[in-house]
Amino acid sequence: MKQLFFFALRIIALSIEVLRVEESVSLSITQQFDVERMNRAIDSTSDAQQLQMLAQRLLQAWHSQRAATAWVARQRQQLG
Repeated sequence: MKQLFFFALRIIALSIEVLRVEESVSLSITQQFDVERMNRAIDSTSDAQQLQMLAQRLLQAWHSQRAATAWVARQRQQLG
């Protein structure tokens, strides 16, 4: 369970690093609420299986965001 917790923290840390790199991007109010909702879910969860599922969802969301960012960058380059 301890390893899973640290894995979830690592995913969050990576997400924060992405946001720091893209400083010009700010979260919408909806996104801020989603972040707070996920933070509260992490804080209130002590069950290893729930933490695992949450970590998987966070990992999927992070990679989806990276893929979307890469797609936008490619589209921008093509438009030149």
